[in-house]
Order: sequence, then structure tokens, then C-alpha cells
Amino acid sequence: MMIGSDLLSHGDLLFFSGSTSWSKLIQKVTGSEWSHVAIALKLNEYPGMMVLESKEGCGVRLIPLSAYKNYKGQIWRAVDRDARGNKKGLNKAVKWGLNKLGNPYNWTEIEELAQTFLFKTKRTLHISHRSFICSVFVWEFMKQWGYQLSAIPLESPGDISKSQFLIDWTQIY
Repeated sequence: MMIGSDLLSHGDLLFFSGSTSWSKLIQKVTGSEWSHVAIALKLNEYPGMMVLESKEGCGVRLIPLSAYKNYKGQIWRAVDRDARGNKKGLNKAVKWGLNKLGNPYNWTEIEELAQTFLFKTKRTLHISHRSFICSVFVWEFMKQWGYQLSAIPLESPGDISKSQFLIDWTQIY
């Protein structure tokens, strides 16, 4: 199946619903249909659509959307209703995100989510501005863009998907 990159615009959010055991575990622990969230970018320096994300095993990275051509699951894009006109904010967010390339994945946050799920303990946020899980990375990106978001980072792709500013959902893969 071909990824519908022609359906994407610079700054769209990408939501992934994977079928691997890791994806299913994330979905179960977070109570969400989504296992990953990222940002679609069209940058002059790169041909095609790119994906800016924080991914387990590699941290913050920028990869071609085509790298997901064998993804086991679905990929949806969501367009926000207000941000298209805020090019200055998007440029600020992109610069912030690209400056985070190479930053590590936040495994402490994953351990906290697992403990909360397994032991029904109270959630303690360990937010780092140096390491990120995917949803906190996107939350920070959106704040840089100029969104008025909650003071507490959204903990999962599902939390972000419920944001009132997202409209026009389209499956791209």
C-alpha cells in the first residue's frame, strides 16, 4: 500500500495505530487507539515529506515518510483548524524541533506509565526538556507553535488526538 503523502501538508500531525506487540502495549497502557504521534514536515533541504518524531531506540529524528512504507498498522493525519495561518509560529516550532534532533527517548517516562498501569499508582510526571516520549515531544512542538495547551503535557498520542483543535482526519496508510 502506498502512503498518501499527497494528502499531507507541512505541520500536519500523524497518528499511528500499530499492530506490533510494542504498539499494542502502548495502546493498552494509555487506553488509546494510537501508539505513536509525529509531525509531517516539508523542508526545502529534503525531497518529499519528512517525519519529525521521538521514537524509542533512537530518540528525536527526522526521516522520510517513505520509511514507513512497510509499517504494520494504520497512519492517519489530522489537520488543525487554526494553525495554517500561523506560519511564523510553525517556523518557530520547526526550528525548535530540528534543534532537538539526536536528543534521547525518555525511558523514565515509559517506566512511569508502566508502573501506573501495572500497580495502579499515582502518576508522577518526569518531564525533561532534553529527552522525550512521542506525545510530550509533539506537545512541546505545539506549544512552540503557539497553541494554548494544558500546563501538564499530554501523556499519550490519544490525549493529543482528543484536542479540540484537530479536525479533518484522513487515513494516509
